[in-house]
Amino acid sequence: MNQEEFQLRTKNFALEAIRLARSLPENSTAAEIGKQWVNCATAVGAHYRAARRSRSRRETLTYLNHLATKAEECLYWIELLRESELLPESDLNNLTLETREILTLTAEALPRHSPDQLFPPSFWSRLNFPAKIKTGMTPLSTFFSFFPLLVMGIALAAFLFLCAQPGLFSLLVLLFSLYGFPLLVYRIHQYFYPVKEGISYLRRRQYSPWWGSHQIQLIYIAFPALESLLRLIPGAFSLWLRLWGAKVGRGIYWMPELEIADRGAIEIGDRAVIGHKVGIYSHIIKPKKQDLMLYVKTVKIGNDAFIGSASRLGPGVTISDGSYIPVTSDLFPNKKINPSA
Repeated sequence: MNQEEFQLRTKNFALEAIRLARSLPENSTAAEIGKQWVNCATAVGAHYRAARRSRSRRETLTYLNHLATKAEECLYWIELLRESELLPESDLNNLTLETREILTLTAEALPRHSPDQLFPPSFWSRLNFPAKIKTGMTPLSTFFSFFPLLVMGIALAAFLFLCAQPGLFSLLVLLFSLYGFPLLVYRIHQYFYPVKEGISYLRRRQYSPWWGSHQIQLIYIAFPALESLLRLIPGAFSLWLRLWGAKVGRGIYWMPELEIADRGAIEIGDRAVIGHKVGIYSHIIKPKKQDLMLYVKTVKIGNDAFIGSASRLGPGVTISDGSYIPVTSDLFPNKKINPSA
């Protein structure tokens, strides 16, 4: 396939996505997913055209990588449309195949030196592309992978200090090691490496701010009793979440056992009730060939909402004021719940 044929193919790909998006149901959820989907689909062709006009090898590679990223995002939104039954599976099958073929052609074009690829061999012969995506961690990622162990070591030392010299000071040192130190590191990390909403990939050479943020919070996921103690004190847990950057209202009733994966990516209104063993997950990770796709979006819970026990809330879930979520409910990414739902 030559350049002109592939350019026309990416244009038709975008037009087909626009046509199907017009047939989506008229509601806020479908409109949001449709908007994201069309943005990605139209970006595929736009990045290819930009790649053809690029002025350097580095610039061409950048645009092709953007093209592949947008095509991967298209697959994600198509999967959401299928699994949420917003569009019939039969309508999406051809577009799914076309998306995968565009990804395959783009991936194959990078390492090969064939005249049938998207660019002439004289261009590709000057490049040295790895056949596989690098999976090594950055030095900062490696450091934060050991952060939970560091916290446990400091806490153990503080505990031994408390045993050797009992007193208020040694008790405060222990509490700081368990609660103050991780929070302080998180706030510094968030200042220099803020976690951004949207799609990113974890097996890239760039440092992932989410990875560091998650490793800092991992101690409270591994040892949930640390936060369960705070929920026994009225108002203490809500204050704790606000210190992590969450937007938390007043008069919230927390059951002692729940799991929050991303403390800085939740918004909860006044007088909400969070049931037993509720899980609030503002991120998902999905394997994508040789990479891992990360999607992060804030979970929002309105005033006077009731979240039933053992429910799980995915990234981007929005629960309106006064809504009731039955027990063991699974709310998938970007789902919006109204009181009548």
